[in-house]
Amino acid sequence: MRRFVMLALWIALAAMGGILKVPVGFGSIALDSAPAILASLFLGPMAGGLVAGAGHFLSALTGGFPLGPFHLIIGQTFYITIAPSLLIGALCNIGVTILVLPKLQANFSAIYKMEG
Repeated sequence: MRRFVMLALWIALAAMGGILKVPVGFGSIALDSAPAILASLFLGPMAGGLVAGAGHFLSALTGGFPLGPFHLIIGQTFYITIAPSLLIGALCNIGVTILVLPKLQANFSAIYKMEG
C-alpha cells in the first residue's frame, strides 16, 4: 500500500510539472519528466516509467492534446526510455567514482595523518 501511495504522489508531482510549460516554437516543453526520473531512482524503473507515461498524458491533457494521438506514442516512449537512462546514469556514476575515488582517498589519508 505504501508503494502505491508513493507512486500516486510521484504521478501527482509529474502532473504538477506538466502544468508548468515552457513555450517553444511549435508548442511547449513541460516539466513532467523530472519526477519520473526521481521516482525511478526511489521506486525502480517500472514505477518511473509509469510516472513518465502518466505525467506526459496528464501534461498533454492540460495542454489540449496539440499533437493528437501522437501523444500515446510519446507516452510509451517515455515509459520505455526511463530504464536504459537509469542504467546509463549508473554506469556514468561508476565511472566517475573510479576516477575520483583515488584522489579522495589520497586527500583523506593526508587529513588523517595530520590528526594522528
